[in-house]
Amino acid sequence: SASLIFFRLDYGKKRGSNREERERERLKHKYKKEFKGALREIRKDTRFLAREKLNEVMDRDSERKKKVRELFGSLATQEGEWKALKRRKNK
Repeated sequence: SASLIFFRLDYGKKRGSNREERERERLKHKYKKEFKGALREIRKDTRFLAREKLNEVMDRDSERKKKVRELFGSLATQEGEWKALKRRKNK
Protein backbone atom coordinates (compact mmCIF):
# COMPACT_ATOMS: atom_id res chain seq x y z
CA SER A 1 0.00 0.00 0.00
CA ALA A 2 1.08 3.55 -0.70
CA SER A 3 1.60 5.88 2.22
CA LEU A 4 0.76 9.52 1.85
CA ILE A 5 3.03 12.20 3.22
CA PHE A 6 1.38 15.36 4.49
CA PHE A 7 3.36 18.49 5.24
CA ARG A 8 2.40 21.94 6.40
CA LEU A 9 3.45 25.02 4.41
CA ASP A 10 4.14 28.16 6.35
CA TYR A 11 2.92 31.13 4.34
CA GLY A 12 4.14 34.51 5.53
CA LYS A 13 4.89 35.34 9.13
CA LYS A 14 3.29 33.75 12.13
CA ARG A 15 1.72 36.87 13.57
CA GLY A 16 1.62 37.21 17.31
CA SER A 17 2.63 33.70 18.17
CA ASN A 18 3.66 34.93 21.59
CA ARG A 19 3.55 38.07 23.67
CA GLU A 20 7.20 39.10 23.21
CA GLU A 21 6.99 38.86 19.42
CA ARG A 22 3.80 40.95 19.39
CA GLU A 23 5.53 43.58 21.56
CA ARG A 24 8.63 43.55 19.32
CA GLU A 25 6.45 44.04 16.20
CA ARG A 26 4.54 46.87 17.89
CA LEU A 27 7.77 48.64 18.88
CA LYS A 28 9.27 48.14 15.42
CA HIS A 29 6.15 49.67 13.85
CA LYS A 30 6.27 52.59 16.31
CA TYR A 31 9.97 53.15 15.55
CA LYS A 32 9.35 53.25 11.78
CA LYS A 33 6.48 55.69 12.25
CA GLU A 34 8.57 57.99 14.48
CA PHE A 35 11.52 57.80 12.06
CA LYS A 36 9.34 58.81 9.11
CA GLY A 37 7.89 61.67 11.16
CA ALA A 38 11.38 62.88 12.09
CA LEU A 39 12.47 62.80 8.43
CA ARG A 40 9.37 64.80 7.49
CA GLU A 41 10.21 67.42 10.14
CA ILE A 42 13.82 67.64 8.95
CA ARG A 43 12.61 68.21 5.38
CA LYS A 44 10.22 70.93 6.57
CA ASP A 45 13.01 72.60 8.56
CA THR A 46 15.33 72.45 5.56
CA ARG A 47 12.71 74.05 3.31
CA PHE A 48 12.11 76.75 5.91
CA LEU A 49 15.83 77.52 6.23
CA ALA A 50 16.24 77.66 2.45
CA ARG A 51 13.30 80.07 2.20
CA GLU A 52 14.76 82.28 4.95
CA LYS A 53 18.17 82.32 3.27
CA LEU A 54 16.57 83.27 -0.07
CA ASN A 55 14.62 86.09 1.60
CA GLU A 56 17.82 87.34 3.23
CA VAL A 57 19.67 87.33 -0.11
CA MET A 58 16.76 89.10 -1.83
CA ASP A 59 16.68 91.75 0.93
CA ARG A 60 20.42 92.35 0.56
CA ASP A 61 20.03 92.59 -3.23
CA SER A 62 17.16 95.06 -2.98
CA GLU A 63 19.18 97.17 -0.50
CA ARG A 64 22.14 97.12 -2.88
CA LYS A 65 19.95 98.08 -5.86
CA LYS A 66 18.46 100.95 -3.84
CA LYS A 67 21.95 102.28 -3.00
CA VAL A 68 23.04 101.97 -6.64
CA ARG A 69 19.95 103.92 -7.76
CA GLU A 70 20.72 106.63 -5.21
CA LEU A 71 24.34 106.82 -6.43
CA PHE A 72 23.28 107.05 -10.08
CA GLY A 73 20.77 109.76 -9.19
CA SER A 74 23.42 111.70 -7.32
CA LEU A 75 25.87 111.33 -10.23
CA ALA A 76 23.24 112.47 -12.73
CA THR A 77 22.56 115.56 -10.62
CA GLN A 78 26.29 116.33 -10.35
CA GLU A 79 26.74 115.85 -14.08
CA GLY A 80 23.83 118.17 -14.80
CA GLU A 81 25.26 120.84 -12.52
CA TRP A 82 28.72 120.45 -14.08
CA LYS A 83 27.32 120.81 -17.63
CA ALA A 84 25.32 123.89 -16.58
CA LEU A 85 28.47 125.40 -15.06
CA LYS A 86 30.44 124.59 -18.22
CA ARG A 87 27.77 126.26 -20.40
CA ARG A 88 27.89 129.39 -18.25
CA LYS A 89 31.67 129.54 -18.55
CA ASN A 90 31.49 129.21 -22.36
CA LYS A 91 29.12 132.18 -22.69
